[in-house]
Amino acid sequence: MGVAFLIDFARPIVDNAIDRVSASERFTRPWNGDRLLISLTANSADPRRRGALTLGSRKVLNTLRSRLLITFLGLFAAPGFAQNTPDLQTDEFAPYTLDSGKLGTTERDASVVFEETITVRDAVRMRLYFSEVELRPGSSVRMTSMLDGGTQELDGDGLTMWNYTSAYFNGGSVHLELIAAPKSVDNRIAFDRVAVKIVQAGRGEPCNETDCGICGGVDDRVPSFELWAGRLMPTGCTASIYNTASSAVTAGHCSACDLDQILQFNVPLSDPGSCSMNAPGPEHQFPITGHLCRWSRVEPLTDWSVMTVGTNHLGETPYERYGVYRPIASVPAGQGDPVEVFGYGMDNDDRDRSQTQQHSTGHLFHLDIHDYYCWVDIMNGNSGSALLHDGEIIGVVSVCSNAKECWNRFSRIDAPEFAAARASMNFSHFAGCMSGPGQPLAPACEPADIDADNDVDMADFAAVQSISGCESCPPG
Repeated sequence: MGVAFLIDFARPIVDNAIDRVSASERFTRPWNGDRLLISLTANSADPRRRGALTLGSRKVLNTLRSRLLITFLGLFAAPGFAQNTPDLQTDEFAPYTLDSGKLGTTERDASVVFEETITVRDAVRMRLYFSEVELRPGSSVRMTSMLDGGTQELDGDGLTMWNYTSAYFNGGSVHLELIAAPKSVDNRIAFDRVAVKIVQAGRGEPCNETDCGICGGVDDRVPSFELWAGRLMPTGCTASIYNTASSAVTAGHCSACDLDQILQFNVPLSDPGSCSMNAPGPEHQFPITGHLCRWSRVEPLTDWSVMTVGTNHLGETPYERYGVYRPIASVPAGQGDPVEVFGYGMDNDDRDRSQTQQHSTGHLFHLDIHDYYCWVDIMNGNSGSALLHDGEIIGVVSVCSNAKECWNRFSRIDAPEFAAARASMNFSHFAGCMSGPGQPLAPACEPADIDADNDVDMADFAAVQSISGCESCPPG
């Protein structure tokens, strides 16, 4: 059974009967000084609900983001900046005003009561950000790419899990439909902006300014198609599924400042002219629903994140859809060991492969208590990629180096804080280690014993929360 946590924050207006959110109120309405307690259930037995706030309010989520730096279990956060992260804003917001008004139907069957095609000139991909959503039970929103027919349909619970955003759609036009449940009233959707990637005709853009991370000046990466390694958007980093619960690991700087991340699999080739990324079908896109992260630019560098992943619009987690993951290594690697990386790095040689999945192999030549250093090709976009030895995850990509030295740096998966964060993301496992003073500590519980007193208790749990945090993002 899950454990409830009470989070105290300034109170927005919330209607429990319907899924409602108001961006205009979020930015302009003064807080009234009242306090509201919301109960978040840690480690929900149903992965589809893990990380979802039952009140269904984007205002609530954004209030939490502004008030809480530490994100734990059902809370959220996202992208930051480090040496080998692509542009922070891989997308830009374009103004677009849409309001369906409150609509219903007298029909006995679900009915489309509103539709509109959203078009942004020169956009090669689009994502919708809803500012107002009021959906009665059984009502939904359906979105379809006019370029390739990719379709996503979300009800109120689905929109909550997706943080009132959509998947990514290819092309500059998306057809939007509001579907009202039988005999329902007062359904409404609205937004005033969309996220797009603009590529002007005849104008290309470099895939990457340098070849940072390519060892010896020759890029030896080859295309790969592993379904446990996904592309994290909008940062363009990489994250890897490591258990049957579809938990994922990545770099801390990939998950520090934005709430609305998506993990994509089965990624198609990019546009060779502009290097712009193409989205897979919505069924291959999954929302990030919670995380713990640690990122510091001060030596010793700390750069890791553990994330929970929600479901696609079909109700599937990544593991349920693909049935694969790569486990966390049970023993550390040593100097000279062979290693490999699967990730979504940029590519200046084969531009259509840029930020699609590629595989590289190499060896580990130096290690310390925090990091591994490896001669293995990576590029911007590989941030967060799993470093594998014998098919198990031993680290995640943190920092690239120049081609001559090739001191590519990976945060060790067995670093105590990183291991503790993974253990605490499943609170039932953490709580199961609380055997009481004087009781033997099981080997599997050692990562949860943060204060090393041979006893797992609430002091350790508090310590996990205190070590999690990411530096603020740079301006812009």
